Amino acid sequence: MTNNYEDNDFREQEVLSEDEIKERQEKKRAKGQYYSYNKNDYYNGSKNNSYNNGNSNATNKGMTSLVLGIISLFCIFLGQASFIGSILAIVGLIMGVDARNNGDRTYAKTGIILNTIGLAATLLVTIACIACLSCVGCSIFNYAGRF
Repeated sequence: MTNNYEDNDFREQEVLSEDEIKERQEKKRAKGQYYSYNKNDYYNGSKNNSYNNGNSNATNKGMTSLVLGIISLFCIFLGQASFIGSILAIVGLIMGVDARNNGDRTYAKTGIILNTIGLAATLLVTIACIACLSCVGCSIFNYAGRF
């Protein structure tokens, strides 16, 4: 029986100290290329298999951002009160960016997209309602001036 691996392959591997490993991980984190995980979660059969290493705060913020984005989109139909959706979208956008920076990429990314669309749409509806009310006001004053 022959061995497919040559001993030379293993001799040429680079051996790093713990400080060098941590330094490389920090560089990858700074570039956004490194997802920290606890290998014990996978080998010990633990139920905690999250990519953000159990950081439920980031997941909660990401989920909250997603929910606020959905609510802000429904606020488009409130008419004059659509500015409430703008406020919710701004809060959701801030929470989504914070969650994305803390490691939750899925909910946070969706929340950021929904909040951006909701903010733009609710601002447009608010501006349109203000313009409509000003036109109605001008019409009433012009009509009242005739008598």
